[in-house]
Amino acid sequence: MTTQSLKTPKTDQQLLRERAKQFVFDYPDLHDLAYSVVSKIMLQHTQKVFRQRKQQSAYIYRLATFRQTAAIDDVDRTAHAELQRPRRRGQ
Repeated sequence: MTTQSLKTPKTDQQLLRERAKQFVFDYPDLHDLAYSVVSKIMLQHTQKVFRQRKQQSAYIYRLATFRQTAAIDDVDRTAHAELQRPRRRGQ
């Protein structure tokens, strides 16, 4: 008897868990990625350490969403442009 004949087939739940685990390894946490990019940009341009506040959460979310379709250098350029753009009243 070989070891292959002793193996039982994997259940759907086991296969799903393996697939989900692979997604976690393949794709970075977008919030952490955006936070690290914003921290780097803020330090570079203001020489101050970035501390997240509630007002900055929406900005980080926009960066994280943008990251899904762009490379990290594109995020740097976009974030820099956002920082340079004048704000409208009420924002």
